[in-house]
Parts: sequence; C-alpha cells; structure tokens
Amino acid sequence: MFTYATYFDAICPLTGELKRYFGETIEAISEEDAFRYAQENGLEYLHIAGILESYTDEETGETTLFNSYWN
Repeated sequence: MFTYATYFDAICPLTGELKRYFGETIEAISEEDAFRYAQENGLEYLHIAGILESYTDEETGETTLFNSYWN
C-alpha cells in the first residue's frame, strides 16, 4: 500500500489568482486505484501527484515517513 499526494487548482480568495493547493493523501495500491478512490468518494477535483514518501511539518520540523518499498 502506498500513500499518494494530491493537489487541486483553485482561485485564491485573497488575491483572485489561480493557485495550486495540496489535497488530502490517499492510500492505495496503485495510482489508478488512488484515482478511482477519488472519483468514487466525491473528490473528483483532486489530481494524483504521485507517491508521497515523507512529509516534514514546518512548525515542528518533524519528518514522517509514509512508504517502505521493503514491506
């Protein structure tokens, strides 16, 4: 199982510019499965960016590892 990062494009309410925002993460066995999950669960606006391997919290500096290829 992999964790996939997602994003969506929307107009910023402060500036009126089109910006890219991070969406929620999706756990799936493949990119196609992640896409299918988004389509079937009301998340059609999300684009699948790819496998998310780690995330670093900007406030705490703590890094979380999501995927291990040796499971």
